[in-house]
Amino acid sequence: MKRFVYLKRRLMIVPMGLLMAMLMVSVPALAAEILVTGSTTVQPIAEKVAKAYMESHRGTTVSVSGGGSGNGIKAIIDGTADIGNASRFIKDQELAMACGKGVYPVPFRIAYDCIIPVVHPGNPVKNLTIEQLKDIYLGKISNWSAVGGSDQPILLISRDTSSGTYEVWEDKVMKKEDVSPGVQLEDSNESVIKAVASEKGAIGYIGLGYLENSVKSVSVNTIKGSETTTLNGTYPISRPLFMFTKGWPSGELLDFLNYVLDPAKGQKLVKSSGFVALTSAGASPQMPAPEIQAGGIDDAPFESPSSIRTAQLYLNALTYDAGPVDGIKGQKTINAVMAFQNACGLPVDGQISGQLMDVLSDRYRKLKK
Repeated sequence: MKRFVYLKRRLMIVPMGLLMAMLMVSVPALAAEILVTGSTTVQPIAEKVAKAYMESHRGTTVSVSGGGSGNGIKAIIDGTADIGNASRFIKDQELAMACGKGVYPVPFRIAYDCIIPVVHPGNPVKNLTIEQLKDIYLGKISNWSAVGGSDQPILLISRDTSSGTYEVWEDKVMKKEDVSPGVQLEDSNESVIKAVASEKGAIGYIGLGYLENSVKSVSVNTIKGSETTTLNGTYPISRPLFMFTKGWPSGELLDFLNYVLDPAKGQKLVKSSGFVALTSAGASPQMPAPEIQAGGIDDAPFESPSSIRTAQLYLNALTYDAGPVDGIKGQKTINAVMAFQNACGLPVDGQISGQLMDVLSDRYRKLKK
């Protein structure tokens, strides 16, 4: 009898062990998750890239939300997001807050926003200055005859104030002044095109990627808005767009950012979202994907205000007196750059290049460990 009971118990134990083994095998590994939040201007790019990335990386979830540039930068400082989208560079007070918490926000320029004034195809006006555009949208210039056009009232078409496109216009054209109360507000680039195309006296503005034949583009300060003039900095109504991370990215986050910067992947989606990719579409068809390693993505001079700010932050942390972190390459910054180049065996030319940023970022990371 005892032998029977023992065998019965043994038979019961074996299936349970097999069941546990089966359960352990069937439980999947924890999937990677990337949280992205911030600028509503960058949001369409992030959403398109996230969708494409998840299709080719089945084990990864990329969640994207809006909330504004400030919230995006705050989220990476607080650690509530992996990427903070921003349609502007980090502000001094945000940088101070980050440093106070021992956080280093790393900026990655992922696209450009280029805004084009458009008029009806029958409008003879081909060029307007920034000052003329501002006066038109303030209501000070109300007839096309005042700027070389026909004797016809101007109908103002604008994006609504929640739009990232409006933010560019407000900053670059209006200089923070409010547009005329009589302006007609539209909620999308497509609706602006429709409104302008249907009224001979209308003027509006749209993202470069949305330009089509039903409206006519207007040059600004005699410069035509294009990929080329945006990338070389000559077109006045444009700005860079950023993704910020908390410290230098690694693992799946690094892979995702490299996907964003890849000309054949993320940068194609940048263009299809109505923005300007980091490199001209036809400039280098065989160009390899830019890989984020220690710092910059290439070795071209990094002489923009954002890169100067970053270099100043690095240099000051490494006890080289580069002056205030203000994005202005003054004599103190140049002296600090040259002193660092000399100490590291780099060419001593005072230039902020991708090579310099790589070495700077590597020294900074080692300092923080």
